[in-house]
Amino acid sequence: MAIAQTILTNERTLIPRETQLNLLQHNLALFKEIVPPLARYSPGKLLPVVSNLIVLMYIAWKLSRFSPNRVIRSGTNLDSSRFKLLLVDHSEVNA
Repeated sequence: MAIAQTILTNERTLIPRETQLNLLQHNLALFKEIVPPLARYSPGKLLPVVSNLIVLMYIAWKLSRFSPNRVIRSGTNLDSSRFKLLLVDHSEVNA
């Protein structure tokens, strides 16, 4: 199965004093505009989603109407890598 030439990401990140809910509402509006046509013109492709808001992968899946195995995201890999680096910096050991 081929990967779509488009990868969905957040349009913007959280700004100071903004809630996760506000950011989600902003990105939901964006995904509602982008995902359905992207799915329509990408039959048989994977849809990668890059986002700190895990729920956006679920939203992309629902909006695309793809099978669950066609919408993918990095999961917690990015957060785990950041945490590992913080531990390494704090403990002064090699990763």
